[in-house]
Amino acid sequence: MNCSYSSYTAAPSVTDLETTLIINSLLEDDKKQLINVSKRHFIDNSLDSADQQTAIVTKLLRVSCIFDSVSCATSLVNGDLGPVALVNEVEESSGMTALHLAAESHAARCVELLLKKRARTGIRSKDGRRLLPLELSLSSSR
Repeated sequence: MNCSYSSYTAAPSVTDLETTLIINSLLEDDKKQLINVSKRHFIDNSLDSADQQTAIVTKLLRVSCIFDSVSCATSLVNGDLGPVALVNEVEESSGMTALHLAAESHAARCVELLLKKRARTGIRSKDGRRLLPLELSLSSSR
């Protein structure tokens, strides 16, 4: 009996590859790559409404702030992708704004950027702790 074993692994989808590129762009603070991949994948997608596009850009801002990727964050708050990231938007899952996330991560460059873009410092996190960004920064062991 002649049996052959064929190992088949599905190739990653274009969406997976583009998402990986976007994450790498944020990690490496590569503004040019972020703009190119994001515009092609998210922003130029006519299926997304303007509100959905703004939500995506705002989510990318939050991730940028966690990694202190100030070049990428600057692009997002300046509207380089089209929609402008909402600096004071509270994320439902974490209950935090971009400033909360930057402060907790000790991302000084992004904190400075967000303050220049009028991030509100008096918003308390909507999680169980109900902390201000400054309180998060002081309580974080990072």
